[in-house]
Order: sequence, then C-alpha cells, then structure tokens
Amino acid sequence: TTMEEILKVLQNIQNELAQQKQDIKSMEENIKEAINKNIDEKFNRFEAKTNQLEQKIEEQQKTIDYLDKKLRRKNIIFFGVPETENSYEDLIKSILDILNKTMKIECPKWEIETVARLGKNTGKVRPVVVTITTTSRKLEILKLKKSLENTGIYIKEDYSAAVLQKRKELQEELQRKRLSGEKVMLRYDKIVQIKPREKQTYKPKGAISNKRYLSESPEAVHFDKMSNNEEQSKQIPKKNKSQTITTKSNSDQSLFKPRLSRASKKLSNAPPSSPLPTRPVPVGDADQNPLEKTYYTDNNSEYNKLYIATYNVRTLLSYSRLLELSDALKDINYDVIGLSETRRFGNSIEEHEDFILYYMGQTPGLYGVGFILQPAKKSRISYGENTNSTLKNYKEIHAYKESLNGNLKHLIASQQSYTVQQIHDEI
Repeated sequence: TTMEEILKVLQNIQNELAQQKQDIKSMEENIKEAINKNIDEKFNRFEAKTNQLEQKIEEQQKTIDYLDKKLRRKNIIFFGVPETENSYEDLIKSILDILNKTMKIECPKWEIETVARLGKNTGKVRPVVVTITTTSRKLEILKLKKSLENTGIYIKEDYSAAVLQKRKELQEELQRKRLSGEKVMLRYDKIVQIKPREKQTYKPKGAISNKRYLSESPEAVHFDKMSNNEEQSKQIPKKNKSQTITTKSNSDQSLFKPRLSRASKKLSNAPPSSPLPTRPVPVGDADQNPLEKTYYTDNNSEYNKLYIATYNVRTLLSYSRLLELSDALKDINYDVIGLSETRRFGNSIEEHEDFILYYMGQTPGLYGVGFILQPAKKSRISYGENTNSTLKNYKEIHAYKESLNGNLKHLIASQQSYTVQQIHDEI
C-alpha cells in the first residue's frame, strides 16, 4: 500500500507539473500577444500621424508653390544686359531703354514695379529680374521678344528651380513627339496638345441667296418678246399695277431689275416726276426679297462689354482704406463699381495705379457717393461742361420744393383752425 501511495503522489506531482507547464506556455502566448498588440497600436498611431504630417507637408508645399508662382507671374528675366549701372535708377533706365528703344514698346516708368540683379557679383554679367505692374503688360512684352534678336539680349519667363528642372527633363520627350508629327508645346511644367483651328467658310460676295422667291400666279405672268432674248415678267397681285419686277431667262442675269409695264407706257408718255427706286415695292405689299440688315461687328467684342457692380465701402477717408479696397478688387472682374458711404467731402477725380476714383460729398465725414473705373476704360470717359448749371438747377428745384412744402403746411394749419372755429360756433 505504501508503494501505491507513493506512486499516486508521484502521479499527482507529474500532473501538477504538466499543468504548470501548460499554464506557463499559455501565459507566454498571452504576454506575446499583449506585447505585439501594444506594439501594433503604437505603430498604427505613428503611421497615421506620419501620414497626416506628410499630407500637411504636401499641402503646404502646394501652397508654397502657388505663392511662388503668383509672385513670379509678373516677372521677366533679362539676360545679357551690360552691368554698367552705379545705382538702382541707372538699372531702371537701362531696362526702359531696352523696352522703349530696342523693342519699340511704350513703357513708362510706373509700369515697372522692381528691378534687381540675380546672384552675387562674380565678374560675369548677371541676369536682371524685372517685375511688371500687370500680367497683361508682361505678356505683351514677351510677344515681342523676337525684336531683341542679334542684340545679345534675350528675355524669358521667371520659373522656380523645380519647374526649370522639370522643363529640362521634358525637352527630350517634347522633341520626340514633334518629330513624330504631333503638334505639342511646353506650357509651364507640362506638355500640352495644340488644338487645330477650325476652318471657317466664308460666303463669297455676290453669291446667290438660297431664299425662296414668291410662287408664280397664272394671272400675273406676261410674256414680252425681245430681239434676241425672251424675257419673262412676273407680276405680283397688288392694288397699283403700274410697276412690275422682271427677271431674264438667261442664266447670267439672276438679279431683279425694275421696269414699267407696257400698259403703263401706253397710258403715260410723259417722263416720271421722280426716278424709280432701286427696289420697287407696290403700295400695301411687303417686299418679298428685303435687303439683309447689316449689324456692327467687331472682333474685339470685349470692348463693348461693361461689367458694373455696386459696393458700400463704409469710408474712404484714409489712404489705408484705399489700399484695402485695391487689394479686395484684385480678383474681381469689373469695369465700373458704384460706391456709397465714401465719407469724402468735395468733388474730385483721382487717378491711382489700379483704378480711377471719382467721389462727391456735401457733408464732411458723412455720406458721399462715387465710383471707381478701370484705367483701361479711361479713353471712354466723357467730361460734361454744364455741371455747375445742373447743380444750380437742382438747388433751385430743391428750394422750390421746400417752399411748396411750407405753403402746404400753412394751408393745412389754416384749414384745421377754420374747422375748429366753425365747430365751436355751432356748439
């Protein structure tokens, strides 16, 4: 029995050891899972944060590129300009001489915002960055860059280093596409396809119109024999049958010509008091082939458009408010903007860099109206000569209106007093 008890004890010990081993193994697995889960969570958090930072950096880089492009959009780089200037004014004068004399562009000094040499002075001729006041003026200058040929000076647009590198990499692909017959061009940092222009068909002068003529009536057809050609006369039913419209049967003659009928010639041998019109139309009948209306057409249709708006500016007393107004209107397409609450006293026209301002006010620091106009529309301004007389008439009308109001009030008061007195007497 003692052996059996010993064996049972040993068996229990073995079972407990096996159970402990199993518990330790499961504990190890749980610890590994917990550690791996914790590491995975931390890694996911770091990965999400990294992705957010990368997205922010990408957005900020796009913003920087946009601002850089916006800063450079009015810039032109002049290469080969001799570096002989001693001051900033000398450099501006050199650029103005190139634009006005060499390129034959009328460019006043105020159209150049800034000029500066690029890089450090190392003895070589450095390029000059010129900032123009408007983008449209910059494009006009770039269109005439061929006028600088054989002068040793050439101009280019201002691009960032990244865009220049991208354009350099695209040159090989651009040449390959052009050799294969594709019509492409390099625009900023992309290769774009040039769309072919649609061919416009113009109707030659003197072409026969496809307009349907009036149908013939058996009662209105007459035949008139001529020596060589037979003419057919088409007579439109009308009240006055003294005029007809004739057409020749020849293929060469397709235009209508006025003539008097044979019956009219027999009745009246006297010459007509007035010559016949070029397009005779009977009284009471409509012209079956009216002349085409001619409309005024201009290739520059934008010249005839005016973009008009209104704006309550609150006040324009200080110069800083004018700067804020100029900055607010940069992205707005307008020609004329009516202004209210200008709060400026007097009547004046001021010409600024971005617009022309007119204001009128009768009370210092209060009310006031006016408008601003694009400088491009300056040539379309017409100045009136009777402003003083108009204001005088306006004041006279206002005074007459005030006198009428006073008389009306006096009449109403007298009528009321009479009515009260009459009621009092009856009582």
